[in-house]
Amino acid sequence: MNSRAGKLSAIVVLFFMMTSLHAQTVLLHVDRATDSIPSKHGQNMPRYIYPFIKLGWVLGPDEKGARISYGNSIDFAFGIKKKYKVGSIYSFGWEAQLDYQVFKMVQDSGKIVPNPIQNKTERLDFSALRIGFFNRFNLDPDRGNTLGTFVDIGVSGEWNYTVRNIIKNDLLNGSKVSSAIKNQPYYTDLNAYGELRFGLGRLAFYGTYRFTDLFRPRFNFPELPRLIAGFELSLGN
Repeated sequence: MNSRAGKLSAIVVLFFMMTSLHAQTVLLHVDRATDSIPSKHGQNMPRYIYPFIKLGWVLGPDEKGARISYGNSIDFAFGIKKKYKVGSIYSFGWEAQLDYQVFKMVQDSGKIVPNPIQNKTERLDFSALRIGFFNRFNLDPDRGNTLGTFVDIGVSGEWNYTVRNIIKNDLLNGSKVSSAIKNQPYYTDLNAYGELRFGLGRLAFYGTYRFTDLFRPRFNFPELPRLIAGFELSLGN
C-alpha cells in the first residue's frame, strides 16, 4: 500500500509540475507579444497616411447679379493625406483631393451670371483636382496613438478640369428639359485657397477661403462667394 501510495503521490506531483511549467511558458509568450513588439502603424506614428471625405456649405456674401441659394450650394470632396510627425506638438503634411462645388443660382431679374436668362433652376458645377500643404499643431501632446485635438493651417491650389452649367426648365406642353453646358469661356482654370481646420480625433471642422476669382476679368462678372465651411471625416485606422 505504501509503495502504491508513493507511486501515486509521485505521479500527482509530476503532473502538477508539468502543468505549472506549461502555464509559465504560456504567460511568458503572452508577455513577449504585448511588451516587446512596438506598434509601427497608427495615427501618431512618424508617418501616417489616410483617406478623408468632406462636406461643406457655401457661405459669405454674394453679389448682385450672382445671387446664390444658400443651403443648396455645397462643397463635397474626398482625398488622401500624408502626415509627418516632427514632435509631440508639431506635424506637417500634404493632401490631394477631388473637389466638387455646386453654386445654385437664384433666378431673378437682376441675374447676370452666367447670363441674364431666367430658368426654372440653374446651377454651376465646378469639378477640380486640389493639392495642398498644411501645418498641424496638436493641443494634447500626451494623446497616445490617436490624431488627438489639433489645429491645421494650410494652403492649396486647384485645377478646374470641368465646369458645367446645369439648366432645367418646363416646356409649354408639360414636358421637362435639362441641359448641361460645358466649355464656356468665362471660368478660370486655376484657383488658390487658404484653409483652417479644428480637429477632434477623426472629425474636423474646416473653413476655406478662395483668394482668386472664378471668372476671367474680361467678362466683368460679379464673383461668387469665397467662403466655405463644413465637416471633414478621417477614414484611416
